[in-house]
Amino acid sequence: MRHFDLLALLRQTEQSTRVAHLDLAPIDQLGPLVVVVDNLQWCDRPALEVVSELAMRKDPLPVLAVLATRPDASVAPFLEKLVRIDLDGLTPAEQIELVQSRFGVEEGAADVCTDLAAKLSDNPLFLLEMIDALLERG
Repeated sequence: MRHFDLLALLRQTEQSTRVAHLDLAPIDQLGPLVVVVDNLQWCDRPALEVVSELAMRKDPLPVLAVLATRPDASVAPFLEKLVRIDLDGLTPAEQIELVQSRFGVEEGAADVCTDLAAKLSDNPLFLLEMIDALLERG
């Protein structure tokens, strides 16, 4: 597996007035490219421009961009022309299954999920983090 220095590309973007002027030739040498960016909502504008440019290139270089973000108005314009898959929160049954699987327990998982439901917004990360915090406190 070969790597490309995306940070160097971001530094170049900061010095450039437009993403279109980026020298993306080094990427072409890599062949097919997979770009994975999690927490896209935390990216600054230059980073969003680079990711958007990579994802929407029209040349023959095959690029698969997997971008994960929370709903955020500052990110939306950079994602308009991309295929979007919205992920819903977990159902109560899925929350129980996650807790049982993660902590290796059957008993009490439903009660814990019910007690925490109002604070979770159906978010699996919040669920696991809250349980971890409760376990740390004893």
